[in-house]
Amino acid sequence: MRTHPGRVTPSIGVTRRDLIGTAVMIGAAVAAAPRSAVSADLPSRGEFIIRNAHVLTMDRALGDFEQADIHVRNGVIVAVGPDLTAPGAEVIDARTMIALPGLPR
Repeated sequence: MRTHPGRVTPSIGVTRRDLIGTAVMIGAAVAAAPRSAVSADLPSRGEFIIRNAHVLTMDRALGDFEQADIHVRNGVIVAVGPDLTAPGAEVIDARTMIALPGLPR
């Protein structure tokens, strides 16, 4: 890497912008794939609840939550909201995290 006052420049010629652009294109391709092609062959993923995250729902009717839970069962989001109950589900502490539980179809 080459260094300049106040910044580091990669010597391979790949910029953050290039990496982010590639990630966005991959994400768009996955999102555009038919749902059955993406999830049909996946094994069961169990049940877990993400607790106390800042949740951006992207659903105008539901809105965003400064602090809420996301309940996931076998890879499917079954509930989003504050203080959800999910007896027996694994708990993931997300107090310092932002969660995007899904994109509108």
